[in-house]
Amino acid sequence: MKRTQITILFLLLTSVFAAGQNSGVYWDNLDLNSNRLQGKIMGEVYFITPEANNYFFLHRDWLPGKVVLTDGDEYRNIYLRYLALYDELIAYNENINVMYKIDKELVKSFVFAHDGTLIKFIRLPFKSYNSPYRFFHELYAGSQLLLAYHYVSEVRISPYKDKYGIMRDTEFRQNTDYYMYSGESGFKKLQPKRRAYIKAFPEHKKEIKKIFRKNRLVIVDEASMIQAFMMLDENGLLN
Repeated sequence: MKRTQITILFLLLTSVFAAGQNSGVYWDNLDLNSNRLQGKIMGEVYFITPEANNYFFLHRDWLPGKVVLTDGDEYRNIYLRYLALYDELIAYNENINVMYKIDKELVKSFVFAHDGTLIKFIRLPFKSYNSPYRFFHELYAGSQLLLAYHYVSEVRISPYKDKYGIMRDTEFRQNTDYYMYSGESGFKKLQPKRRAYIKAFPEHKKEIKKIFRKNRLVIVDEASMIQAFMMLDENGLLN
């Protein structure tokens, strides 16, 4: 029996008898330097619902990308989606039509392409209610990192009927928190506002105001936050 047939049989049995347990999903596109000669990523088989597909992910589509594991193995040309509701990485193996949640403990980073732009996420230690780690969107990597944490929250609203005719009184909304990070100083939460940068570096208050004024920079969104980081880093103010 070929390995692919064995893998498919195993996954079918997993989905029927042990959904949510360790799937040991195989992948076949590792390079010769891989430490996983059997091509194995550990994770759990994932079953998507219409509600999850519509509201729980950062992007609506499966996006081509790459996953780098903590031991250096790289898995390229696989389809990924970031499950923002639970801060998990979901992969899709189109060869056997199976989705699975990759074990977060194994992931160092992942990258996918969206609208012609490469989006990189890194895993960092961050104490939270369900995991000692979080996946952060790396917006800028210099003397300090500018990071975005994307999440989905459920909020109360006026009752309504959705497109399936189901009465609902809550809805899911995407949110983003921004952080400045370095291994030495840890996390500092930032708002997309000019005074947040001045407050983060009070010893450089005058220099920061001068740089922003000279470049006519108004910080109101993610793009201007990145621009501010670049300017401050070029002037040695992020150290």
